[in-house]
Amino acid sequence: MVHQTNGQTSMDVPGIAEAVSALQAILAGAPAASLETFTLEFKEPKPSRSETERMVAEAMVCFANSRGGVLVLGVSDKTGGPTALVGAGDIDPDELQRRVHLLTQPPLTVEVRRHPEHAALLFVSTPRSREVHSDTQGRAYRRVDTECHPMGPQELSALYDERRGVDPLGEPSGRSIAD
Repeated sequence: MVHQTNGQTSMDVPGIAEAVSALQAILAGAPAASLETFTLEFKEPKPSRSETERMVAEAMVCFANSRGGVLVLGVSDKTGGPTALVGAGDIDPDELQRRVHLLTQPPLTVEVRRHPEHAALLFVSTPRSREVHSDTQGRAYRRVDTECHPMGPQELSALYDERRGVDPLGEPSGRSIAD
């Protein structure tokens, strides 16, 4: 079944198979940080549920404003082996999905599901969005290599134009050929 919300379709989410493969490498001893990519990130839960929800919302904004991606919640990115799987604590997948929706503008719908073999881990995913998303304070993020970075005004303007299909070189300059 394909779900479509905010111009996104669940079939478009990159990284789920990549996340499953990376988890196998982590269990074999690879540190999670070495396996993060443009569309895959590992995070441990923060000390409080609200901090974890804000962290996840920021990561989903970042992925939605880029190519989409998957955050695996419950994995220490500094170590490898079974001890790296620290779990997502008592985070409820449905509640996390609802909170990300409330903590983003325009509201971002993400998919949250438990790993089939490691139920303490949550896969949180979003495809690339046709809209430009931010947190509720108006901060927009975009993925650069394996990290999320805040966007400045020029980058944000360029992303809005890109998402609307505006070609800045296709507009008349107001200058004649003689100029």
